Amino acid sequence: MDAQNLMQELSHAGVTVLVKCDGERLREGGRPWTFVASGGPMEECPVRRDDITLDACLVNASRLLMDIGPEWTWIEKHLP
Repeated sequence: MDAQNLMQELSHAGVTVLVKCDGERLREGGRPWTFVASGGPMEECPVRRDDITLDACLVNASRLLMDIGPEWTWIEKHLP
């Protein structure tokens, strides 16, 4: 997945995106990767996803975004 292009397109749509890796959750064996998308057209329904790997986090968060409505189907082109 091309994370840079996905995030740029989301930002062009007015969405703020944050991706982070949490060292504490990693040490505890949890899901260290977090994706949060909010603002713009998503003000009422921000999306958050935590996962074990960056790839899984991005793919699963993208699917959550697409589930919001048909205006987000363009995200599919970023999925592997």
